[in-house]
Amino acid sequence: MSIPIFTEQLKFPIVWQTSILALAQTGRKEEIMLAFASLQLELKSISRGRKSKTARLEAWHIKAVIPDRQSFEAIKKALADIPGIKVVL
Repeated sequence: MSIPIFTEQLKFPIVWQTSILALAQTGRKEEIMLAFASLQLELKSISRGRKSKTARLEAWHIKAVIPDRQSFEAIKKALADIPGIKVVL
């Protein structure tokens, strides 16, 4: 579940800084990078954040350039559709 963002109020292009909560697994960074590449979006940075106490979940911090509303909606959906992604903030 993600928090609704009122995209009609955003002025594109934007530099989107977001975090993702996901199941910890090998290859997660590559999956996220592939989602951006498949939509031809500029991924400025990606870094793994903290893991949960049980190391089951981990956070990912992303900064990307989003040119328009359609791309914004597409990347949010693409990230949410990756197996193991729990929350896209």
